[in-house]
Amino acid sequence: IPIKIANRAITTNFTVDAIEIYNLLGQKVVAVNNTDNVTAPATGSYIIKVIAHGKKSTHKVMIH
Repeated sequence: IPIKIANRAITTNFTVDAIEIYNLLGQKVVAVNNTDNVTAPATGSYIIKVIAHGKKSTHKVMIH
């Protein structure tokens, strides 16, 4: 599931079931449902899990 990142905004091309953002310690820092965008909490490195149409995709990203 592709995502786009601009500044701290994380977006998809369609509404997904859930987006979860974890820090590198494995702590969940953001969880939203039924959306197509979310703002990362702060600059840093994160693991982003996107769930849509029964499929999961994981992305490791650095937010500047």
